[in-house]
Amino acid sequence: MKKLVFLSTIILWVFGSAVQVSAQDVRLGVTFAPTISFNQANFTPNDASNAASIKSGSAGMRFIFGLVSDFNISDDKYYFSTGLVYTTKKASLTQEGLTDEIHYNLQYLQVPITLKLFTNEIVPSGRLFFQLGGGLEVKISEKNKTENNTSNADPIDFQVVDVPLILATGMEFDLGENILYGSIGYQRGLVNSAKKIDAGDLIIRNQLLTFNVGFFF
Repeated sequence: MKKLVFLSTIILWVFGSAVQVSAQDVRLGVTFAPTISFNQANFTPNDASNAASIKSGSAGMRFIFGLVSDFNISDDKYYFSTGLVYTTKKASLTQEGLTDEIHYNLQYLQVPITLKLFTNEIVPSGRLFFQLGGGLEVKISEKNKTENNTSNADPIDFQVVDVPLILATGMEFDLGENILYGSIGYQRGLVNSAKKIDAGDLIIRNQLLTFNVGFFF
């Protein structure tokens, strides 16, 4: 119930922001991105002589999609960009003594909070942009997808909230009444996404390499 209230607050904040600046230049659109999802893991055991090491596992293909809003701040070159984006991630770990990789499928709702900086046209009706900022993510699903998990073990739980750094660069093309854009981006978790475990201190930071395609109406 608390999670539902929190998500509703985020959605109302996003759309409330759009209403408040309706007199300004506002662009509403959609985005979709296949992603390469990977993570960085560091483990410090409580007893170094009696604990199996835990390291980062393999990367995996995932995707993100959702609604985006750009608010013109100044001169059609500076935009505040936000939205509501469904984001999937793969968290993988290898542990000493286990032959199978520990693999989790994580799903989040993300509210990006970023700034877009645009150049002048560098090709007809096309200009380059740079995007930087952060975001707030709320976990909506967590599943242990480890192969041959006969014991049905689930030794790691993940935090409800993650906070990513968001960086991207791309091109947008003016199609008249609509705008098409594409970008390559990188997202890195700034906080530890793993909850505390008994064996020691485990730090997991999720990362995404994104290939965005979007359309503004």
